[in-house]
Amino acid sequence: MKVVLTGTTGFAGREVLNQYLQNPSITSIVVLSRCELPAHDKLKVVVLEDFTSYPDFVREAVQGADACIWTLGITGAKAPDDETAHVSIDYTIAAARFFYETCKKPFRFVYCSGTAAERDQKKPLWFMQIFRRIRGQVEIELLAFADEHSGFKLLL
Repeated sequence: MKVVLTGTTGFAGREVLNQYLQNPSITSIVVLSRCELPAHDKLKVVVLEDFTSYPDFVREAVQGADACIWTLGITGAKAPDDETAHVSIDYTIAAARFFYETCKKPFRFVYCSGTAAERDQKKPLWFMQIFRRIRGQVEIELLAFADEHSGFKLLL
């Protein structure tokens, strides 16, 4: 199985990568990253600055992938709300469109939204309100995308 993985410099993504490198059923891993990673036989790292635009070299690298594990994200404490929204929403939805257009069907997109994402955008929240709503908005948009595009299998 060929998988695409993002967010490998973060806590969750790094652990997913470590597990996949040891799993014999995962034959190829394409990591989309802003930086290089240590080499491994079944690992191909594609350095990408802008996760809203996917040039041909990225398209070639992910061709034939079965799934994407999307752990790329940013916490509200590390960035202003507009940057958090851009990274969380724009990057994720652009990737969903790209993988749907590029990869074989069915394509599985696993979105790791994190703790306490809130889809109810009007619900009063006691902590991390903006961050939780942003993550909930991503889930809402991904669910709508999956409903409109057969062959795009979303796992939240």
